[in-house]
Order: sequence, then structure tokens, then C-alpha cells
Amino acid sequence: MEKVDSNTKVLRDPQPVKVGRSDQDGNGVLILIAVGLFILLCVLFALTIPDLFRVIFIVLRYTLIGITLLLIIVSALVLIGFREQAKELLTGVINGSLTTLEIMKQVRLTIRRILKAITDFFLRFIPIYAVVTAILLYIFILYLFKAVGQTSDVTLMTIMISSVTMLFVGFLNRPQPENDRPLSHSQRFTRYFNDAFEVMLFIFFLTMDSTKIFFFPESLNTHLTAQIGSYDLMQRGFTVDGMTQVTINIVLATVGIEVTRQVLRVFAYSRQYFSELRRGDPAMERESVLKHALTRGFQENMDDIIKFVTYFTFLIIVFLLFPRLKLLAMLVVSITALILDILIPERLTAKRQEDLIGRFLARTLKI
Repeated sequence: MEKVDSNTKVLRDPQPVKVGRSDQDGNGVLILIAVGLFILLCVLFALTIPDLFRVIFIVLRYTLIGITLLLIIVSALVLIGFREQAKELLTGVINGSLTTLEIMKQVRLTIRRILKAITDFFLRFIPIYAVVTAILLYIFILYLFKAVGQTSDVTLMTIMISSVTMLFVGFLNRPQPENDRPLSHSQRFTRYFNDAFEVMLFIFFLTMDSTKIFFFPESLNTHLTAQIGSYDLMQRGFTVDGMTQVTINIVLATVGIEVTRQVLRVFAYSRQYFSELRRGDPAMERESVLKHALTRGFQENMDDIIKFVTYFTFLIIVFLLFPRLKLLAMLVVSITALILDILIPERLTAKRQEDLIGRFLARTLKI
């Protein structure tokens, strides 16, 4: 053990001071006396020196306003979850250690944290914003379509809406470089909006000729006219008349275009595999490499082809129950999609994104 010199003073931790009831009572009396003297002086100054009293009153008033604002800010910080910042602010003010610049810095930091918390709160509702935006866009397109249909034939309008909306969806779903970074807020919004908008388009084509849309006035809920020559597009698709052959031709043309798109997709994948196999084994016969590449490309797209057949058959059956105008819209959408595939070859080999309807059918039908 170390020896302690007798001349060395040992410092001990200070013992907590116990405040007795008599000390508390004494402090209370002193405070009351001080308040009483202050009030007495204020009354005396008010009677004898009004100008000095007015200055004291103004200083006291603004001091109380500052204290009140401080308490409101502290309360607001605690209520929104910034308790530590409230403590820091109170501690700094009480200790008198904050200069004007430090106070402004603390206020700026607090405001930034509050704004970030508010921003994060609202960003949680990105899916809702996306769905609401898609619904509003659906209402706008339907209103525009109905407004034109009040006085004019809607055939050309149907072709325009079908092609423009397909181009818009194709632009949103354009291939993006893959990365492992988490999705940004705009990318999350786009993903949810894609799902919602494609569903809204499906609903639009189902309700475009309805005369019972509750959120539209009676003037817009009118019967539409759509005709190409003597072919009435407002007749149901399965109607048997002199124009049935035209309906069959529209369905066959749509099927042919969609099959062409699937074949192009298989060939695009096969071309990639062909290049890989040729680089891996240059001595391999060209015919054998081509066969392996085509087989692999077809197998790679097998699930997508099955889903496409099921989904497309479902759409044709549904649209045959409605006016032929919807079949025309489907044909225009298919043509536009084929043009996009040709103009943007990356679409053919990009990972296919499914909308909500496609995922619902895939899960329901186990495909």
C-alpha cells in the first residue's frame, strides 16, 4: 500500500447538501419579500416617474413573451419526439452559455430535424400518393373521352388514348441499369404508380362506354357513337351479324401481334446465349450452337409465355362481352407495344415487370 504523507491534504467528494424545511421556508419568505419590493417599486415609479415605469413594463412584457415562446417551443419539441433537443435548448438558456449565433445555430439544427421528420412522415405514404395520382389521371382521361363523346364519334379518340397511354406506360417501364442500391423516393413512386396506372387503364377500358358513372353529371353519361364505315364498334364483340368476320379479324390480328412480340423476345434472349456459347466454345458447330441458344431462350421465357397466354386469353374473353370498341383499343395497344419493342430493343431482354392484374391472375391460377 502507498503511504500518504501527513502533510498531504486528501480531497474528498463533496457531500450533498441537505436542505431543511426551515431553509425552504426562509427561501420562500425571501422570494415573497423580493416580489413585494418589486411590485412596490413599480407602483412608486408609476406614480412618480411614469416614463421609467413604462420602460420597465415594456422590458418585463417582452421578457415574458420570450419566456412564453421558449416554453411553447420546448413543449412542441417534446410533443413531436425531440425531447433531447428541448433539454439542450433549456440547459443552454438557463446556463446563459448560448450566444446569439449559437442560439441561431441551435434553432437552424432543430428546424432541419423537424423538417426531416415531417418529410420522412409524408414519404411513408408514397404508395397512397401514387394510387391517388393514378385515380385522378383516370378521371381526367375518362372525362376527356366522355366530353368528346357528347358530340362526336369516339373512334379516333379511342385510338389516340390507347396509343398515348401505352407510350406513357412504356416510357415509365423503360429498362434501367441494375444496381444494388435501395430505391429512391422517385423510383418507389414510379413503381407504385405503374401498378396503379395499369389497373386504372384496365378499368378505363371497361368503363369507357358506361352510362352510369356516379361521379359524372348526366350530360356526360350519354350513349357513345363509334363506327368505321358500316362496322358499328358499339355492338358487343360476340354479336353475330354481317360484321362478325371483321371482329374475328381484329382478334386474330391482336393475337398475331402479341405472338410476334413473344417470338421477338425469345429470339433476343437466344441471340445473347448464341454469342455466349460461341465465345465459350468457338469449335462448336454453328447449327448446334443455334439449336442450344434457341432452346435456352425458349426455356428462359417459358413462364412468361404461359402467363401471357393466360392473361391475354382472359382479356379477350372479357372484352368480347363488351362493345367492339374495346377490342379495337386492345389492337392499338398491341401495335404500339410492338413498335416500342422494335424502337427500344432493350425491352425484349429486360426483366419483365408485372402489373397488379397479372400478379393476381398468376397467384390465383397458380401459374
